[in-house]
Amino acid sequence: CVLCCVLCMCVYVCVSGTLLDVPSCTLANLCVVKMHSSSLADACMIPENATNIEHIVISEELPGPFLDGLLENGRLQSIHCSMPSQTTELPVCPHLKKLEIEEELTRWTGKTAPSLQDRFPNLAVLRCQDSCIDDEAAGIVADARFDLKSLVLHNAKITCRGGQLLCSAYPNLRTLDLTCSSHKIDNKFVETVAPLCRKLKRLLLERCGTIGDPAFIALSQYCPALRQFSITHGSVTDKGLDAFLSTRTRLDRLGLFGCTSITAAPLMRIVTTHLYRTVRWLDLCHCQATNTEILVAIATKCHRMQHLYLFGNPHATNEVVEALMVNCTPELVTLDIGETNVTIDS
Repeated sequence: CVLCCVLCMCVYVCVSGTLLDVPSCTLANLCVVKMHSSSLADACMIPENATNIEHIVISEELPGPFLDGLLENGRLQSIHCSMPSQTTELPVCPHLKKLEIEEELTRWTGKTAPSLQDRFPNLAVLRCQDSCIDDEAAGIVADARFDLKSLVLHNAKITCRGGQLLCSAYPNLRTLDLTCSSHKIDNKFVETVAPLCRKLKRLLLERCGTIGDPAFIALSQYCPALRQFSITHGSVTDKGLDAFLSTRTRLDRLGLFGCTSITAAPLMRIVTTHLYRTVRWLDLCHCQATNTEILVAIATKCHRMQHLYLFGNPHATNEVVEALMVNCTPELVTLDIGETNVTIDS
């Protein structure tokens, strides 16, 4: 009886067993459900009795009819699913705004754009951990004509053509994350999509192709709102980075992992302009051409720094860490000083 009273007021539940013995009325107020087992699906209780559910996280493959019931829920706005649906045709979910899946995108999207658009007409966020999306599949997503604001496609296989299709269809994108994707996501790719996505605020191209000065210059020309940009092992030099930083009105995140041609000169813009007030995430791992002076300046001036990565940077010393401890301690969450010259024990 006590359990039932508690569940009547509950808005979040994490299920790993069964709720067969719980009266259906106790689930009426649920808004968030996280499931690790299909036992609740066997009871078919959520789609029938909990019509207020807005967010659901599914970590085990569930029977198709059960997922159908969830998607048909009039208030469901967000789904995170680590397993594909067994159903071949997903029902319409008019209120769904966010879809996160962890397998190949084509297993969810179907073969035609109209059917995809009909199922999720108001989708604003699409995130896929292992999308394997190629140019053809990109065309299907583009033709669906959602109102996407955020597109995350890890392990994508697209080329410039796929990028052009997606960005032409979704010019209002604020986030584009193609982490761990094709080596063809390079300078030419960025030069192609930058003029098409001028409202971008977040662009993550880590572990993709080689990104250099042409890409940074294109972003400086076409994406004035971009405040988060991250690459790895890029060929960018001081010329490209300076052009990019000189056009930023705000900078929250900058990732330059393995960009060995970057010196301290363009980075001085962060500490000598207004940018030091906003930067919170900075990756200078293996940036061999920087110097201790700029790292100390960053540690001293950037009081809002939350995540600083200096792994393998030979210029990270005790002096840098001491400056961080004095100036950034309240905000600092992550400090990576592995394989550096730091010898401080605490």
